[in-house]
Amino acid sequence: MAEKPQSMLLPIMAAAVAAGLARLVIRKYRGDRQAARAADEDLARRVSEAVRKPRP
Repeated sequence: MAEKPQSMLLPIMAAAVAAGLARLVIRKYRGDRQAARAADEDLARRVSEAVRKPRP
């Protein structure tokens, strides 16, 4: 009996979906890191201002 040739569509689609999800995860990770960096810079700026100008 002759075997049917395997379709290449499913593995290609699976690879495309995995690559898309990986891109989304990397984008989210980079965004979170950037937001954390901005928050740290803001905190450092506020602390610096508080040290320079004590409250009356």
